Amino acid sequence: MDATGINENYPNERHNALLGRFNSSEATRKVLCVPAHFTEYDTLGVAKHWSSLVPIVIANSYAHQPSVIRISTDETSCITGFQNSVCTAPFPEMP
Repeated sequence: MDATGINENYPNERHNALLGRFNSSEATRKVLCVPAHFTEYDTLGVAKHWSSLVPIVIANSYAHQPSVIRISTDETSCITGFQNSVCTAPFPEMP
């Protein structure tokens, strides 16, 4: 539920702490993954509320709301219906 309450302009203490850990990580590639079962929340809207600097995956197990993968503002995918599955792929090469 913490993922739904993000306000990029006014993050609360929990979001500040999470973003601080995310940003201070020395990992080359970072993705925020939110395992969820959102029955009422607009999962695409939730993903769009997070900063475009935070790649986010909302892995929603509820078939009537999509799972969302947002790598950047311009790169967003929604997986709808009963197509939930576990897929892995290598990250693209960094420029």
